[in-house]
Amino acid sequence: ITPEYKCNNLTEFQLNQYNISINEVSLVYNKCSIDIINTDGEVTTENRTLGCLNGYYYTTPVDKSIVSQWDLICDNVGLAESTQTFYVFGQMVSGLLAPCLIEKFGRKPMRVSSNILLIVLNLIAAYSPSYWLFTTMRFLIGGAREAFLLSSFTLACELYPKERRIIMSCTFMIIWAAHNSSLGLIAYMLKDFSWNTLLLFTAVVSVYFPVDYL
Repeated sequence: ITPEYKCNNLTEFQLNQYNISINEVSLVYNKCSIDIINTDGEVTTENRTLGCLNGYYYTTPVDKSIVSQWDLICDNVGLAESTQTFYVFGQMVSGLLAPCLIEKFGRKPMRVSSNILLIVLNLIAAYSPSYWLFTTMRFLIGGAREAFLLSSFTLACELYPKERRIIMSCTFMIIWAAHNSSLGLIAYMLKDFSWNTLLLFTAVVSVYFPVDYL
């Protein structure tokens, strides 16, 4: 979610530095630039625009979105959506590698280990100090989540006789779809909290892995 924003005001020092007299010009603080306009309404030819020298002012708290947390706007627009691209790319890579690992190490060990990884990775992502660390965690979370899905699906099918596997596979996918759909509702319920609250919630949900291991 991209909140409403505009350039932060210039300081007195910056006004003097750029030889701007507020008695002769008016300053228009836009989303990605500051326009310097003569009092007669004409845009000046010298220093007609400035960048957002002091960052941005957001209408919502900074920690409500990764967009405002790391200023993913203006020159950085599109980077917020890229985190989902990296997540899907992680799923794709895991979809190629996970089946080999599942065959080598077994269904249950891969299911439990990927679950533990989801806890660790979600916690790191929730407290990421930078955009690129967060994006890296999203890639790894996508991979771990895909490995968890594939190992769980295989395990659920192989626990039952061959004649019941179609029914069990369909049942498993319905439950998985309902689980994923519920995250949207939970995200809506947590919309008034900081952006990392949902990541912390998903980490807490995965804490059941000791029970799963038994």
